[in-house]
Amino acid sequence: MNYAPPPAARDLRVDLFRGVALICMFWDHLPGNPLGYATLRNFGLSDAAELFVFLAGYGAMLAYGRRYEREGFFPAAVHVLRRAWILYVAHVFLLAQLMVVVFVANDNVETRDFIAEMGLRYFLDQPQEALLAGILMQFKPVLMDPLPLYVVLMTLMAGLLPLLVRRPLWVLLPSGLLWLLEKQTGLNLPAAPEGVWFFNPLAWQFLFFIGACCARPRSLLRMRPLERRIGRNIMMPAALAFLAASVLLSLSWRWPEIHDALMPQSIATLIYPISKTDLDLLRVAHFVVLAWVATTLLRPGAWLHTAPASALRCMGRHSRGHRPRWRAADVDARRVARRRAQTATLARAVPSCGWRIRRRRSGPDPQGRLKRHAWSRPGSLTRIAPCSQSEPIFCGSELARDSGLNRSQRPAQAASRPEVAPTKSTPDPSSEPDFLWERACSR
Repeated sequence: MNYAPPPAARDLRVDLFRGVALICMFWDHLPGNPLGYATLRNFGLSDAAELFVFLAGYGAMLAYGRRYEREGFFPAAVHVLRRAWILYVAHVFLLAQLMVVVFVANDNVETRDFIAEMGLRYFLDQPQEALLAGILMQFKPVLMDPLPLYVVLMTLMAGLLPLLVRRPLWVLLPSGLLWLLEKQTGLNLPAAPEGVWFFNPLAWQFLFFIGACCARPRSLLRMRPLERRIGRNIMMPAALAFLAASVLLSLSWRWPEIHDALMPQSIATLIYPISKTDLDLLRVAHFVVLAWVATTLLRPGAWLHTAPASALRCMGRHSRGHRPRWRAADVDARRVARRRAQTATLARAVPSCGWRIRRRRSGPDPQGRLKRHAWSRPGSLTRIAPCSQSEPIFCGSELARDSGLNRSQRPAQAASRPEVAPTKSTPDPSSEPDFLWERACSR
């Protein structure tokens, strides 16, 4: 069973929802911001953090799951770990920048103590321990919690990538059991100078892997269209009722007197506290239901190309520093240019003792001289065979000189060489070219 489906159009809703998450997180962390009353946390039991972690797993599976199918486990795992390393370096660099900005601001503003507000007093009291804890991602000032969580989750994904692609339930079920175990025992990673991680990785990994499993082209529950339609008609009213109750509950928190008068004590004891650190069950349930309702009702259409939706999509698409996607024609042009540059580079590196670089073209191989090498990319064949005595030998210096000629000079250069009649074993020039090393026999 292959993971990679045929090329399909990009789902623009993923970028849209990621842009919504970024906007909500930005508005929520601005003190006294009136726009903070319009974010997700005011209308339900979950907020932008659940949306961002879910989309992080979804996007990582889209990117590295297909890479695993194309290149295998080791190259894909290396790319995942490289991404985790980039995030770790960004966290350390951002921590240093935050310290500098806070210390400078604290020296120039006398009305507020920014060092205490940002949780940097530990660094001034015990600088050596704080530096070591910062490198180990244990010392995290205020608002510095998401990146360490992301680093841990991406590191876990590097080892679990084959199971996520082939056997997703083998990852999702143990992940859910670990989440339940954490809720019963209170396991968490230690933080400095005291306490634990605000986003417990042992709990939030469950939501991350839920997003990764949802990114697979084949759903975990295989249902017929009729069964899916019947289930949607039955579940939609219950989901909308649950979301409406969540909105009323979250709005009642603004008026504690009304909330305490209407909320039965037995129900309050059962549902509270709704912990964000340990990813409470109600937060997971609310987000999953909200995500299902949103993706069911908000189908792809022309509304995604309106001005507000385009702005959110642009923000979400470039939120993690990804390179822009090129068109197919641009990718082909860049590939051809890169291969020509590789030809010139290899030609300059080849000594003039009889080695020759030639483009491979698939064709008949009656003598069976095609050999596969471990270092070649999948599907690449390297031909190492002696040339015939009548075949001319072009040394590396000639290839380097030819690669620097323009089109007007090449015909004159080629006319000075003897022409060789093609043999029966001449490969088909219409096939896709690739680079080969071929040893020319010279006496």
